[in-house]
Amino acid sequence: MVVFVLDSVFLFLLFFVCGLCATVLVVFGL
Repeated sequence: MVVFVLDSVFLFLLFFVCGLCATVLVVFGL
């Protein structure tokens, strides 16, 4: 249960960081 929760949080942070990086690249790209 704990491992599943930590894995979910890790995936959420990973997707959040990827989305943030993509947004920065798009902004600087424009």
